[in-house]
Amino acid sequence: MLKNVILFLSIAIFLVSCSQELKPLKMPKQSHLVGLASPILLDFDETIVTLTDYFPNIKIIDSIAVPEGITMELSEDQSVLTLKSNPTQLAALSTLNVWIEGFSYQILLKKSVKIKYKFSFDPQGKKYEKVQLAGEINAWNPANTKLIKNGELWETELILATGNYQYQVVLDGTWMLDPTATDSIDNGMGGYNSLLKIGESNSKQPRLFSISDNNEQISISAENNCTEL
Repeated sequence: MLKNVILFLSIAIFLVSCSQELKPLKMPKQSHLVGLASPILLDFDETIVTLTDYFPNIKIIDSIAVPEGITMELSEDQSVLTLKSNPTQLAALSTLNVWIEGFSYQILLKKSVKIKYKFSFDPQGKKYEKVQLAGEINAWNPANTKLIKNGELWETELILATGNYQYQVVLDGTWMLDPTATDSIDNGMGGYNSLLKIGESNSKQPRLFSISDNNEQISISAENNCTEL
């Protein structure tokens, strides 16, 4: 009896769905978006987007919409779009909507994983004319990171992804370990670098790893169940 009821309901649902007229999906006759529409990885504060990389004919663009947490500025010739992000309001994934001839073209936006970090150097009573940083934060180029004297300290603002970075302080042109740093690491060349830790690593992050393998199979395991985060 139960089987007959289920069969009857299935047939009824099928007949009702078939009786309804399906609305055709509206698509543009010709896509104005070229290539694979690569996602845009946002910088921490400002991102420059060259619209002609996505739309060769920018003159046909009707309007552009950005998600919450982003403001935009369009160049006079409409070829360059500047996106300014507010990381505290921005979702991890969002879309840039470009309207052309009544159709919306969506480009994926990925929030920056970088955070803002205030770096301070204490000269411990010594006088310096110029203080710089050199390390993995700036391709080991001290000219890229100059510190500003603020009272007794030298300071700068870094925007970096969470992780560990090797560095040295450059004091009036002389490279050396940061005497105020709490961690250092072997540089592999007989010396040491100071270690800067940005953010906190998530030790509970799920991890997949191999245990053993042979010609026929690979054994894998995992740790930190993602449902328990």
